[in-house]
Amino acid sequence: MSTYQQGIALFSAVCLCGTLLLHTGAAEPVNAQNPQKIVILGDSIPTRADLPEDQKSYVDWIAYYTDTEIQNFAQEEFTTQEVLQSLDEPQIQTALSEADIILVSVGLYDIMIPFQAKADSYLEEFGAENFWDVFNASPDDYGITSQEDMMYYANQMAAAARQNKKSASENIRLITETLTQYQNAKIIFQTVYNPLDTIEYYSDFSMKKQTAYDSICNPINTLVNSAYNTYLHEQEEQGTCLVADVYTEFKTYAYQYTNMMTIFEPTPNAEGHRLIADMILEKAGLEKKEIPEPTTEETTTETTSTTSTTETTSTTSTTETTSTTSTTETTSTTSTTETTSTTSTTETTSTTSTTETTSTTSTTETTSTTSTTETTSTTSTTETTSTTSTTETTSTTSTTEPIKKTLPVGDLNQDHNIDAEDAAKILLAAANMGAGKSSGLSPELEQAADVNHDRDINAEDAAVILVYAAGTGSGQITADFDEYLKSLA
Repeated sequence: MSTYQQGIALFSAVCLCGTLLLHTGAAEPVNAQNPQKIVILGDSIPTRADLPEDQKSYVDWIAYYTDTEIQNFAQEEFTTQEVLQSLDEPQIQTALSEADIILVSVGLYDIMIPFQAKADSYLEEFGAENFWDVFNASPDDYGITSQEDMMYYANQMAAAARQNKKSASENIRLITETLTQYQNAKIIFQTVYNPLDTIEYYSDFSMKKQTAYDSICNPINTLVNSAYNTYLHEQEEQGTCLVADVYTEFKTYAYQYTNMMTIFEPTPNAEGHRLIADMILEKAGLEKKEIPEPTTEETTTETTSTTSTTETTSTTSTTETTSTTSTTETTSTTSTTETTSTTSTTETTSTTSTTETTSTTSTTETTSTTSTTETTSTTSTTETTSTTSTTETTSTTSTTEPIKKTLPVGDLNQDHNIDAEDAAKILLAAANMGAGKSSGLSPELEQAADVNHDRDINAEDAAVILVYAAGTGSGQITADFDEYLKSLA
């Protein structure tokens, strides 16, 4: 890996945000008599920034669900430098020395403060009120007359987001090293998400606008994914910390979990806070107390399915239709069959029996209301079309189907970064297949490995990834991988 790529890798760790460092010494169980102490450090995310009064932050949810003592030292828009400096304050040092859990959220504002400043300067230049208005309107309305002009503004904003990468990467390393001195505590860093990834109506953009937007969004993703994520997850593997991977949960759904689309603020909304709370509770090993959900929260109505299988017992409704020969007891002129459930009366007169079915359920479709008994000699074959009548009632259970996230093309190791590691996996799969063996990949991974969509996994797919990785590493390629593939078509 080149020095440039290593630098990128370290900074993405800064764009991501923290983790709870989980040490091997297990904390005592949470209970009212001996509550665990949680200390929170960081930026706007653990505060109630931009939340309405009647909604909970993720810190509120943790307090609601557990018997814990929480000290929250987070400050709005704190950067990695400010969080690092706060670790020298006697009050915070005392709290950390007594903590069972240390929660850290930092890195987002090293990116967003310069980014939003650049965006605001362009809004002033264009005379626009809202950042999204520029993307929704015609570029001509703002004096942008060419694709080159549009790309210029986009690239300048992306450059602003990257300007603190060196200091931020160093700060996050120092923060981690400082916190590991408190060995009696679990430490959890939340990863930093990209609040620009993506916008709800991205698919409605023209190709030119999508290219411009990608030129802003993708460099931030590259920084977060290849650098910061890598650093934090390596620390977790080494037993230094735990990582609440907010980035992965928010990826491609930032418009749904943040305030970017409404007030152009990167903070989580109520839905985002609830999601973060669940991740942190799981990472910290904190069990939720048995409390009823608030009435204001989303409720799921469980409707018991009343699939009325009107089991018309006329499967063998005394007309004992056994196999080929049904002994319909034609000795008597009239036989009455009682069908439990729908009370059907079968009158068999001599050779013809008319089945009068008085159904209490109008939805029960009985195809053979008239069953004709053909009596030849002593053997009567009763052709009953509806031996079993089943009323299919569609269940009214409302189930919200979870959003499905598909595996991106080319991302075989699922680290949200397209690089040489993915290319190596493709080459190995191609070698296996060339030797007449299985590729060693799941069907989903085989689909992701077919980069050029020629229905074959070979060196050509790996070559596309290697060229892309080299281009993004040198800064010559700023598009995301999907957009890059479109340019090759």
